[in-house]
Amino acid sequence: MEQQEVVAVADNVFDDVVERLAKKGIDVYIDGPSIIYLHKKTGYKLVEFIDGLGPASERLALEADLKKALKDAQRFIQVPLNDNQLGAMASFIQHIGIDNFAKSKVLKALNEKKYEAVPKLMQNYRVGRMGKKHTRPKVRQDYIARRRYEAELFSTPGHLNWQVELDDVEETLYPAQRNLSFEELRAVLKLAKRRAYNKLGIFF
Repeated sequence: MEQQEVVAVADNVFDDVVERLAKKGIDVYIDGPSIIYLHKKTGYKLVEFIDGLGPASERLALEADLKKALKDAQRFIQVPLNDNQLGAMASFIQHIGIDNFAKSKVLKALNEKKYEAVPKLMQNYRVGRMGKKHTRPKVRQDYIARRRYEAELFSTPGHLNWQVELDDVEETLYPAQRNLSFEELRAVLKLAKRRAYNKLGIFF
C-alpha cells in the first residue's frame, strides 16, 4: 500500500472515531501533536500527549498546576479573596513554590488583610538562575514581567466585568499571537480593564 493510501485510511479511521465520540457527547480537537477530548456535558477534558503537547494542551497543563497551587495555598490563606486575587495568587505560588509562599511576607500581609501591600511585596520575588544549575542567581526580566502581571491582576476589583472585554481583545489576535508573554498579558489585561471601566462611565 502506498503512503498516500495509508494516510487516507488513517484519516478515514480517525474521522470515524470522531463521529462516534460526537454521538456520545465528546468533542475531539487536534492541538498540534496532541489530541484533546472534551465531554460536553461535564466539561471534563482528557489530553492525549504521547507525541508531545500543543499550545492548548500546555495551557490545560498549566491550569492544572495553578489549581494544585491554589489547593495547597488554602492551608495557609485565612482571608477571603476575589477571583482575580485568587488567580494572581495561583500564578505567584505556582512560580515561587508553596514552601516559599508559606514563609513569605506576602502571606503575612494577606492574613493581616493588608491587601494593598500585597502587589508591592510580590515584586521582591524577581531573582532566579538562568541556564546552568550552579550559575549565580540574578534579577530576571521575565520574573519582573510575571510579578507585574500578577500585581495587576491582584489589584483588579472583583466586580469589574473585564473578562468580556478580554475575550473581545483576544478575538482580534491570530492563534499564533495568543501565546503571550506576561508583559503582553499585562498590557492586554490593562486594556480590557480600561474598556470595562469606560462602560461604567469611568474614564482615566
